[in-house]
Amino acid sequence: MASKAFLMAAAAARESKNVETVLIGSGFMPEGTHDVTIKSVDTSTLDDGKVSVTYSNTEGKEYREMVFLTSRDGDFSYGLRALWSALIPDTTAIESLMEWIGRSDRALETFTGMKLRITLEPGFGIQARTTGNGKFAGFDVQSGEKSTEEFDEIKEVYDDVKARELKRSYLRVRNSKVTAKEDNIAAFFKAVTAIDSGTRSGVTGMAFSTSRSV
Repeated sequence: MASKAFLMAAAAARESKNVETVLIGSGFMPEGTHDVTIKSVDTSTLDDGKVSVTYSNTEGKEYREMVFLTSRDGDFSYGLRALWSALIPDTTAIESLMEWIGRSDRALETFTGMKLRITLEPGFGIQARTTGNGKFAGFDVQSGEKSTEEFDEIKEVYDDVKARELKRSYLRVRNSKVTAKEDNIAAFFKAVTAIDSGTRSGVTGMAFSTSRSV
């Protein structure tokens, strides 16, 4: 017979109804707050007006965020400025970054290895959750109402969501906070110095486009 403590844990897990907070073996970062390191910054999508930032937490689980470069007004996007604010909240560093953005399309790659804290939460749409009876169903994140039939597998829930042309909920970065300001700033200037001295290869001098909007 299961222990009382285990039964209480199982009851708490069912109460949350969020499968992603229970499963830990997938390698993907679950919902919640995480201290993370930036594993990589992929700038190959610059022509599409965005960059891909991959975060890794202390357990090695990853989350990839697509960060748009500009807003509808042609300024830097809120997401990009929020990332900067959590990494190098220093006017001198930002001034240097602004200069490098105009000179190199790899300027944001200097963020690789930097640390911060992010909170992931479900975005708008339908999320697969347990129903408490061993089944899974899709629930509207905003209303909490069940939006699909019950299925045996999570994949079946999302297949149904797709077939019915409903919007699937994906985790998103709700907020980000500073955790390693001084170390990040030091790493940034070290990277800039390396680029400036020519020790890093592949710098093309391409500026970010400010004509993109989101």
